[in-house]
Amino acid sequence: MLRAFAVAVLAVPLAVALLRAEDEPAPPPSFPPRPAGGVDASADGVAAAVRGLAADDAAEREAAAARLFWIGEPSRPALEGALQSKDAEVVSQARQVLALLDARKSLAPLDGAQRAGVAAMVGSEKEDKDALGGFYHSPNVPVAIPDSLKAPENAVSVLVDTAGVAVVPPRTLGMIVRIVNRTREEAAFSACDSVIRLVLEAKDKDGKWWPLEDEPESFCGNSYHRAFLPEKKMWVVAVPVYAGEFRTKLRYRLWRSYQEGSDSILSAEFDGAVNPALIPAGGEKK
Repeated sequence: MLRAFAVAVLAVPLAVALLRAEDEPAPPPSFPPRPAGGVDASADGVAAAVRGLAADDAAEREAAAARLFWIGEPSRPALEGALQSKDAEVVSQARQVLALLDARKSLAPLDGAQRAGVAAMVGSEKEDKDALGGFYHSPNVPVAIPDSLKAPENAVSVLVDTAGVAVVPPRTLGMIVRIVNRTREEAAFSACDSVIRLVLEAKDKDGKWWPLEDEPESFCGNSYHRAFLPEKKMWVVAVPVYAGEFRTKLRYRLWRSYQEGSDSILSAEFDGAVNPALIPAGGEKK
């Protein structure tokens, strides 16, 4: 059945805006790409970036605004001071960056004991002729793989960008996951209303891995279909950031299908924290 929601992805370096229902709140503004060379958060670096807001070239002004955003809260006093400038362009740029800082500050990670559903929604340009039809079609279609992206050759890989800022509506702090196909053939994945089985897993104190999220499901058979990722293309999705008292290793597992014994693709492990209630006690899956 058609889903009445969608996901807004605010990615670094890509921004993929997905459709939303008319009765949902508007997504937050897009965050600027992270500067490739990093940012100088010193007082001199902030001052130089603020001066850049007055540059004659529009691209230079946007680059300066991006540096100030990624410097973060240390740039706020200088930006507030720039609001007093007699240059209308500087004032406008400063207001925009301050608004973005406020939007980012308002985001919160998932830290509760209740399991969340998988959030990875993707689209296909190819029709699944074996599906019954009537499922939600996500416009988050595959995009070209940037030359600068490091991903294994001759493989489909799951790359987690913990530094990428994303928003999972309405106000959940997210990060970016890229599903990259560097093989010479198309890859197919089972989906439910365009949500693929990209599940976050956490390692318990005994070294065992446990899924933390509920997989997509529907009472309606029309919701099930396949999503296709062409060769040399990738999907960019926003996933929630988790928080909690239990610090551990996390990873993502992407299942290819719903069939028992299905192949899966693992991301690299990364450091994280979760609510300990999400990890089953006594070896029993919740």
